[in-house]
Amino acid sequence: VLDVVNGLLRVGQEVADLDAAMAAAREALVRRGYFEEVHVAAEGAEGGKLVRITVRERPVVTAIDFVGNTLLTDEKLLETIRTAPGRVVNPYVVEGDGSRIEAAYSKMGAFATVTHADASADGLVTFVIKEARLERIEFSGLQVLTYDEVFATAGLHVGALFSEADVLAARGALTPRQHLSTIPEGTTGRLSTAQIQAHPHGRFVYVSNRGHNSIAIFHIDQDSGRATRIA
Repeated sequence: VLDVVNGLLRVGQEVADLDAAMAAAREALVRRGYFEEVHVAAEGAEGGKLVRITVRERPVVTAIDFVGNTLLTDEKLLETIRTAPGRVVNPYVVEGDGSRIEAAYSKMGAFATVTHADASADGLVTFVIKEARLERIEFSGLQVLTYDEVFATAGLHVGALFSEADVLAARGALTPRQHLSTIPEGTTGRLSTAQIQAHPHGRFVYVSNRGHNSIAIFHIDQDSGRATRIA
């Protein structure tokens, strides 16, 4: 306590504004985070003033509980945070530990939010962790393949723990079946495709060509899923 207030209140030091110095000393002690209550008062004494500082310490950390974590173990999370058994509970450190836990998940390619981080009167510090999970999986741009075909290939599951690695692996799992040109070989100029449409029965795909001003037509084999250009 004396180390904290040493520059503000010192025995034998003249203080021009004692009230302001005591208020600054109290604020400095409160910012440390170790005390639930801090009282600073002055009373008359021989040859000057006696400054009395009364504090009520926060409880000592008796245990740490993690709730909701499945990706990171309790042991790994204990290595991540700064709060530790035997230390005085510091709410600023506990709040920072919430951010440190979220950062640890991010390093693993996952996402999590610490929804609750607090200490009880008997020193039990609890961190409630909400891990991000896949709530919905959508595919856009499908013309030939069905949702079920792509879903089975991607290997993702609703309710599974979100993992960036798994999502990237799913993207890599969707490999092209063919590379086909929509224009005749040797055609030059500023060319691009515009729109792709599949016939309702899935046997034909139509692709419009900008620059060439044409429409390419592909037949889709219903057994292999391979396309053959027919026009």
